Amino acid sequence: MSSRPHSACLATLAILAAGLLPGCSPVYNWREVSLDPAPLRAMLPCKPDRAVRTVPLGGVAREIAMAGCEAGGQTFAVAHVRVNDVSQGPEVIAQWRAATSAGMRAPTAGTSLVRSAGGGAPAVAQRSGGQLVKAGGEAVQVDAVWFAQGLVVYQAMVLGPAKQPAAARESTETFLEGLRFP
Repeated sequence: MSSRPHSACLATLAILAAGLLPGCSPVYNWREVSLDPAPLRAMLPCKPDRAVRTVPLGGVAREIAMAGCEAGGQTFAVAHVRVNDVSQGPEVIAQWRAATSAGMRAPTAGTSLVRSAGGGAPAVAQRSGGQLVKAGGEAVQVDAVWFAQGLVVYQAMVLGPAKQPAAARESTETFLEGLRFP
């Protein structure tokens, strides 16, 4: 029995494995993050920092809790705010989205789904993307989604370079697709 077919097979496997290594890049160290006390779980590519800010939304000063981090030249963030009544959700989403989109050039809009890991119905979300011009004139790509479940309204956002490589676009989709309710 010749070892040539075996060697050729091993060489082919080594080449294929080397091609997969960029997908295992340490730049994006994905982990599931809890947003307690909110029930949403998010996949973030790095260990998040957390903060709470008070901002006016829906005509009321509200505390927004945020978790976010930077990886691969992109900033990934998830924020949530509690409302007093489910009927306030759409108004808060509209104002939050308008405030974010106000500085964008050529914003795009659409809908996407936030899936429930526990088998519950997905929530319809508002999604926008476009370029935001920072104070120094630098253009930044923004991809954001807003949605609500019960008394909690969420925003998930990725900020990155205006000219995004394929890896950045893939990481944005991985982040947005990783939003889950238990």
